[in-house]
Amino acid sequence: GFGADIPTFNRYQHLGCTTGNSAGGLADPTIVTDWQATGGWEEGYHAIIYSIANVPESIDGINLQNECNTLDKNLILVSDEDRDNNDYTATLEDMKTYIDDHDYILNLVVDSTVDGNLDNVGIQLSNGGHDHTVFQRDGDDGGFTTYTKSDWYYNFITHDLGWAPYTSEHYIPLVIDKPGAVWNVKSLRDGVSGNEALRKSFTNAFVETKVEEISCPGGTIIDGMCISRNENSNSGIGGDPHITAWQNEHYEYHGQCDLVMASDPKFADAKGLHIHIRTKLVRYWSYIKSVAIRIGDDILEMEGSADEENNVERQYWVNFEYQGKLYLRWIHRYPVNSIVCFQA
Repeated sequence: GFGADIPTFNRYQHLGCTTGNSAGGLADPTIVTDWQATGGWEEGYHAIIYSIANVPESIDGINLQNECNTLDKNLILVSDEDRDNNDYTATLEDMKTYIDDHDYILNLVVDSTVDGNLDNVGIQLSNGGHDHTVFQRDGDDGGFTTYTKSDWYYNFITHDLGWAPYTSEHYIPLVIDKPGAVWNVKSLRDGVSGNEALRKSFTNAFVETKVEEISCPGGTIIDGMCISRNENSNSGIGGDPHITAWQNEHYEYHGQCDLVMASDPKFADAKGLHIHIRTKLVRYWSYIKSVAIRIGDDILEMEGSADEENNVERQYWVNFEYQGKLYLRWIHRYPVNSIVCFQA
């Protein structure tokens, strides 16, 4: 619940956290039933920061850091307005940095009609806001389909000019080129108010997309497998070693040295991407012994072996720490796959 009528004026009300159960219910249902939904202040940036900052160490006696094998951090902002930022000074760049630094996936349920059609329940935006996947209701049984669209999002996403005229400026940029998506609160309301087919399609599209965001960040689930978005790329290096350049030029190199595989100082808003490999000579052939990937100030190193018995445990270092934590901000932006294989 939120608004100006809660006990602490001008603050989103944090009603707590709870766990789910096998029946689909909540251990503490009051966190979704005791909302105060009246009031005049809807400041989404404040809501995001306040919610992230107030996640407790333990929920229903479960310590999140010590007892959870994985911790998927997700935040859903629901608002039918743009910002009410008259007394809150956080900027768009502040929010992007805050969300990334805390390793969260953000989804927006806001006033955002795609192509003037409420059946378009959601949209994922990429390529700086020029290429998109639109989620559209399909039939009356809760189905949905997707279609792609290439256009600057300002040209086809519209908002209520009275309540939410600046949604495209305030909120949508927070999820461009991110795992999250934008969902139309008007489609949700239309579904709740009596359009059962739209409600089911909205729900199914949202849930399936959230599952994909969590279990396959940066990619697509096809037949139960996580497929990277650049799965069809022909460039790469592997084997002993076989090298395919960006122009599909093929090389083979049997030697021992360090090689620069790729370097792009402008990658990710000038954070920079640098990939180096090290080859090792074994008798009359060589193999890729190690690879180092640097993005910004973070370095991931991986090492293999020519012997099967030494490849049981994956050898990697994160910022020089052996098997260190691979931050979610890396995983969500730059999917990392590790496959152990052997060449006869």
